[in-house]
Amino acid sequence: MEASLKSFVKQALLDITNAVNEAREESPVNIAPGHVEGKKQLEAQQIEFDLAVSAERATTGRKKGGVSVAVISVLKAEVGAEGTTNEKHGESNRIKFSVPVYFQAPKKPPNQR
Repeated sequence: MEASLKSFVKQALLDITNAVNEAREESPVNIAPGHVEGKKQLEAQQIEFDLAVSAERATTGRKKGGVSVAVISVLKAEVGAEGTTNEKHGESNRIKFSVPVYFQAPKKPPNQR
């Protein structure tokens, strides 16, 4: 199954952060607490992505004046130490990056900065 790079990264981040938030609310012990023994805990956790992507260019229309569209698809993805894998054979490039997330600092509404 192919997914766009944007939708894959967005959905992975939302799934991970929502799961941690739900687990924090349901757990009888502290998960990613904001304070421990009166000391503020604000340390970034890195969500690491290691993606194999394919860029394809498709041209539609007649030979003259066709429309060319570049499509980037996630072919294989690993998130963290263990991850989900989707594979497609063919030529691809790798993108590795990490996103800092502060699980200890729930997002405040925009009017409460």
